[in-house]
Amino acid sequence: MEGSTHVPLIVVGSGPAGLTAALYAARARVNPLVIRGPLPGGQVTHSQQIDNFPGFPEGISGFELATRMEEHASTYGARFHDAFVTRVDLQKTPYRLYTDDGLLWTADALILCTGATPRALGVPGESLAGVEHCATCDGPLYADRTVVVVGGGSTAFTDALQLSHYAREVLLVHRSDRYRAEQVLQEQVQNTSNIQLLPHHTVQSILGTEQVQAVQLKNAHSTFVLPTDAVFVCIGSVPNTWLFEGQLRLDQQGLILTNAFMQTSLVGVYAAGEVQESQFKQAITSAGDGARAALHAIQHLHLSRSMS
Repeated sequence: MEGSTHVPLIVVGSGPAGLTAALYAARARVNPLVIRGPLPGGQVTHSQQIDNFPGFPEGISGFELATRMEEHASTYGARFHDAFVTRVDLQKTPYRLYTDDGLLWTADALILCTGATPRALGVPGESLAGVEHCATCDGPLYADRTVVVVGGGSTAFTDALQLSHYAREVLLVHRSDRYRAEQVLQEQVQNTSNIQLLPHHTVQSILGTEQVQAVQLKNAHSTFVLPTDAVFVCIGSVPNTWLFEGQLRLDQQGLILTNAFMQTSLVGVYAAGEVQESQFKQAITSAGDGARAALHAIQHLHLSRSMS
């Protein structure tokens, strides 16, 4: 195709799902290209310490984990391109991808690993160390400390319960007294002695120099400062799927729908990690999704070549 560069397989995104997919595809000599996107390494790079990724009993930072995963994939020939995909054309094969550096790429198969972006509170101080989004990942860092959880849904209540096993005190802040969490979770939280519910409160700002030291809260009567060692923001996430609207089947939340083979509604297009329905938003589960997507993409490419 004139003015374009063709590769057999393109992986869009470079978090644990994309990097694992790239590794498997590279080992199969598919010569994948990874378009790394606006956040090389994905959301995992924001994790200060990961203690539950197999093979790292001493723990590892999210940045180092992503770096080592990329090096591993590169060892087998995966190629990386720093750009942001601005438009895709999935109407026919080869599939077309346009990047913000003015290039056009075509591919016989795609693995979409564009992830999801945690919803932000939109308050000052949200970039401080100690503002977290995953109790499973970062909860053990706050053993015997005070933490604040913000949210009123099942994720917030589940994270509060998980944090209660580590933290000395968990303060669950929500803007009203109407919670969206499942009733059984609400009952468990109410029966957990070191979790305190703070309904009708909103976070005005997060305070600290480099690390979280306190939050400024507001209720109907006053504004006050509450000391805390961490703030877990649990108000949902937005899947990064705007590129694929109208071209792939998405669910009501905007997540890409996939089958057991990680295939989307289009043959030869796969999705892995948090961009598709995933109950457990963990680096290891995303990596597993990436491996499955790559294995099926490899089979698809081999079958297509044998039939041509």
